[in-house]
Amino acid sequence: MKYQLTALLVSLLVVPAMSQERRSDDYSEKYGVLSDKNIFLKDRPRPRPPSTARTERTERPPVPEEPLENRFILRGVVIEDSELRAYVENTRTNFISRLVPGDSIARGHVLEIGIDAIRYEQDGRIKWVEIGHNLAGARQMDVPRVSTPTPA
Repeated sequence: MKYQLTALLVSLLVVPAMSQERRSDDYSEKYGVLSDKNIFLKDRPRPRPPSTARTERTERPPVPEEPLENRFILRGVVIEDSELRAYVENTRTNFISRLVPGDSIARGHVLEIGIDAIRYEQDGRIKWVEIGHNLAGARQMDVPRVSTPTPA
């Protein structure tokens, strides 16, 4: 009887601890990427491209006749300190600029920032540039995609 009572107490204490450990492992496995790649952290590390033995990613050679505006892509608009800020990426250097109205970029400057676009002026021409488009107004297809890990 005493042995059965001890076994019962051990099973009541050990089994929940084991299931709790399993739950935290499942949580880390499923949602760990959110803390590792949190887009809202200022000092987050740059993501490393996936390494493959067969293909190696090389930088696209510059095209002399390509307009400078094609190199800059509006990646997003956020509200910081009660003001809208635009984030524009230089695809040649992978540098992201944080812009406010009046800031210069490429051969023009930002006139206004909307919730999903910026009003950009270059040589007296004004256009709205939406998120995912370059400063020339063309949609860019190189928007990074987040991949989900496949279960083993």
